[in-house]
Amino acid sequence: MKAENEGDRRGHKRSSHSATQKKGRGKQVMPSLQSSELTEQLTSGSYSCMVCCDRVRDRDAVWSCKECHHVFHLGCIGKWAAAPASLVSEKEPSEGWRCPACQNPSDVVPTVYKCYCGKLINPRPRARGELTVPHSCGELCGRSLARNPLSSCQHKCQLLCHPGPCPPCPVTVNRSCPCGRQKYQVRCSKGEELPSCGSECGRRLKCGRHHCTQSCHSGSCGDCTMMLTQHCHCGRSHREVVCGETGEEGEEERYGCSLVCGRELNCGNHLCELSCHPAPCPPCPLLPAHVTACPCGATPLSALLSPDQSRTSCLDPVPTCNRSCGRVLPCSTKAEPHFCPAGCHEGPCPRCEKSRLVRCRCGRGSTRVECQNLEGIGDFVCDKPCNKMKSCGRHRCNTRCCMDANHQCTLVCGKRLRCGIHNCMEQCHRGHCEQCWEYSYEELTCHCGAEILYPPLPCGTRPPTCKRVCARMHSCDHNVFHSCHNEEECPPCTVLTVKMCMGEHEKRYNIPCHIADVSCGMPCGKDLPCGRHKCLKLCHRGACTDSLAQQCRQPCQTPRKYCSHVCGETCHVGSECPDIPCKAEVVLTCKCGRMKERVLCGASSSGIMQQAFHKILSKDLGAKIRDLQSGHSVSLGRVSLASLSRDKDSLDCDEVCAQIERNRTLAEALGITSPVLDPLESPLPKYPSTLLDQARRDTAVAASLEEELKSFVDSVMKSQGPGDQARRHKFQPMANHERRMVHELAPHYGCDSLSYDSEPLRHVTVSTKK
Repeated sequence: MKAENEGDRRGHKRSSHSATQKKGRGKQVMPSLQSSELTEQLTSGSYSCMVCCDRVRDRDAVWSCKECHHVFHLGCIGKWAAAPASLVSEKEPSEGWRCPACQNPSDVVPTVYKCYCGKLINPRPRARGELTVPHSCGELCGRSLARNPLSSCQHKCQLLCHPGPCPPCPVTVNRSCPCGRQKYQVRCSKGEELPSCGSECGRRLKCGRHHCTQSCHSGSCGDCTMMLTQHCHCGRSHREVVCGETGEEGEEERYGCSLVCGRELNCGNHLCELSCHPAPCPPCPLLPAHVTACPCGATPLSALLSPDQSRTSCLDPVPTCNRSCGRVLPCSTKAEPHFCPAGCHEGPCPRCEKSRLVRCRCGRGSTRVECQNLEGIGDFVCDKPCNKMKSCGRHRCNTRCCMDANHQCTLVCGKRLRCGIHNCMEQCHRGHCEQCWEYSYEELTCHCGAEILYPPLPCGTRPPTCKRVCARMHSCDHNVFHSCHNEEECPPCTVLTVKMCMGEHEKRYNIPCHIADVSCGMPCGKDLPCGRHKCLKLCHRGACTDSLAQQCRQPCQTPRKYCSHVCGETCHVGSECPDIPCKAEVVLTCKCGRMKERVLCGASSSGIMQQAFHKILSKDLGAKIRDLQSGHSVSLGRVSLASLSRDKDSLDCDEVCAQIERNRTLAEALGITSPVLDPLESPLPKYPSTLLDQARRDTAVAASLEEELKSFVDSVMKSQGPGDQARRHKFQPMANHERRMVHELAPHYGCDSLSYDSEPLRHVTVSTKK
C-alpha cells in the first residue's frame, strides 16, 4: 500500500509539474486556457500541491495565489510561509513571505479556507455526481475585470466562481481617439489607447500661447518649439529662444543678462551695481537709515560720531573704527577660514595673502595653492590613475583623477563572433557576444550541388549535409565509399593493395592505398658511391648518402699491415690506410689461464709502435689509478711493460697462479674432489653489513631467527609433496629491525619473504619450493 501511495505521489508530481510550468507563466498563457486547465485537473483529482506533492482532493482546505493562481493546501502554505526559505528577507522577517510558485511577496499568512472569489468561508465539498468546480461557492464570481489599477474598467466577472484568472472583459464600450474628435465602439478589455483619427491634435501646449500641430496622438504633446525674441530685464540686450524654454504661461518673457543693472537708485545719487535683474532695484545701501555701524560692523556709528556730526545723506562718508576688518574672505572654507587682516574699510576687501589646501576632483589627492591663484587654477587634477574595472570586466579605467562612478567601457569589444568570420563591434561588454547579424542572400550548396540552402542565411551557416557519394576526382581508381563533404581534401583511400617496398626488395601485401612509402624492414644493401660498402640503413626511399656529404661514413675493412685487424677508420677510397696504432682490443692471458687482460692492439710501424704502446699503457694506468682512488682494488702489475712477454701475446703468471698450481697438485695427491684452489675466492657467504651489525648487537635473536629459518627449509626438503608446490612459514609479530634480519637472511636459504598486516601485528612470511 505504501509503495502504491509513493507511485501515486510521483505520478501526481509529474502531472502538477506540467500544469505548474504552464500556469507559472501566467503572462504568456491565455487566462481562459489557464482557468480551464485548472478546472479540469481539480475536477479529475489530478492536480497536486507544489509544497507536499500530494493530490488536492475535494474535502481539502485550499488557498489560491491571487497573482499566479496556483492552488495549495491551506496547511501546506502555512508551513511554507513559516519556513526561512520563503521569507522575502531573512534579516527582516516582517517584510513578508513569497509564493512558492511565482515568488510574489505577501504580508498576511492565510489561515481561513475561502472559495476562489472570496465570498464564502469553508465552502462545502462537492456531492457525488455534482458538476460544480471543487472548492467553489457556485455563485457568480463578481471579481473586478480591471487588469491593472490604472484601467478604467468597472465591470465584474459574470462566470460562476472559478479557479484561475478571470477572462478579459467582454463588454462593448464607447471610446474616443486621443484628440477626442472620433468615437469608437470597442471591447472594454482592449485597453485605453485607440488608433489616431489623423486630424491635427490642437491641444494647448505648456507655454499657453501655442497649440499642438501634430496629428492625433496619445501621451504628452511635448514642449513648444516655436522661436521667440526675449529681452533682458535692463532692456539693453535680447536673444532668440525656444518658446518652451521661456517658462510657463503668464511668466514674464525676460531674462537676466551679464551686464550691470545701472538704473538709478531711489536716493537719486547712486546707480544699481547688481547684475541685470527684474525691477524694482533695492534701496541705496548707503542711506543713513541703513548704515548704523562702521564698515566692519564692530562699532556703532553713535560711538564714532557726535550728535551734531550724524549722517544726513547717502553721500556722507561712513566713519571707520580702529579695529581690523575681520570679514570672512571668499577663499575661506569650513576647515580653513580666512579673515580680512586690513583695518576697517569701505568697499571690497583686499586679496588674501594666505594659501589654502585644495583637493582634486576625485578626492584622493591634494595640494596647497595661493588664495590669489584660486580663480585661475580651475579644477585641480591629481596624477593618481583610477584602478577600478570598467563595466566590461576586462579593462581597467586608468584615467587620471577619475570622477566617473559607472566606469562605462567605451572600447569596441572586438571578440570573434560565433560565425568565425566577423568580430563583435558592440561596446565592450560582459558575457557572450550576440549572434552575428550579417546575412547572406546567396544560395549555399554542398560540394556536388545536390543539397541547397536558400537565402537569407545567417553568417557562419555551414553547407548542407549531403549523403550522396563524393563526386570529386581522386588519385586512385578504386571505388569511392565516402559521402560528399565540404573539406578541401578527401579522406584517404583505405582499399588494401599490393605494393613494392621502397628498396624494391619484395612485394608487401594488404597495404592501404593511401600509404605511399612502404618499407620491408630489411637492410637496403645498395652499393654506396665508394664501391666498397653497401648501405646499412633499413629499406628507404631516395639516395643512401646524405645530400650534403656524399662521402661514405662506414669504417674501412682493409686488413692492417702489422696485425690481423681491419683499418677501422672512416672510408677513404683512393688513399692508403693511415699508419696509426691499431685501436682494436685484444685479450691477453697467462699460461695457466687465470689472469685475463683487455688491451689495445697498438700495432703500427716500428717507429711509432713503441711510442703508441707507451701511450696506451699510460692511459690504462691512469684508469687503474682512478679506480683505486674511488675505493676499488686493482692490480697495477698488469699494466707494466714487464708483464708482457717478448712476443707480446701472453701475461706472466704471478704468485697466485703458482699457489693455485700447488693446491691442485696437493688436491690430486690427497684425493680431494672439489677443492677451493683460488685463495682469493672465499667459500663463506657474504652477508650485508646491516645484518652483521644487528647480529653483533642481538646475537641471541639472530641465532633464533636463523635456527627457525633453517628448520623450515629442512622440513620443506624432507616433505613428500610435489616439488613445485610452494611452502610457507609465518613468523611471530616482531619489531622492525628483527623483520629486516629475516628479510636479509631469507635469500641465503633460497626463500622469498614478504611482510603483512600493520603494527603491532606486522609479521614476516617466508616461502620456498622443494
